[in-house]
Amino acid sequence: MKKTLAVISLSFFLFQSLLAVTDESLLFKQISTKDGLSQNTVRDILVDQNGFIWAGTLDGLNRYDGSRFIIYKPKIGLLHSLSDHRVRSLFQDEHGLLWIRKY
Repeated sequence: MKKTLAVISLSFFLFQSLLAVTDESLLFKQISTKDGLSQNTVRDILVDQNGFIWAGTLDGLNRYDGSRFIIYKPKIGLLHSLSDHRVRSLFQDEHGLLWIRKY
């Protein structure tokens, strides 16, 4: 009985929270190459533990801080550079390291 009451109370609280979200509290913005994204075909997006948005595209890895992009592309001869400009997927491990899967 106590479990059922707790589940009903939690469900009611979550339902109220969802109802409290209005259209004015949500802001969506489309970001494209006009805003600095390296390429409009984004294959994967990740928000890291520092709040940066990482976008893996067909033309490099993009880091977005909410106002500007830093774009990472392969650089010949540089050991810690991307090996390919096409990024397929992104993952951040428990140590905060960003793992990049290429095509």
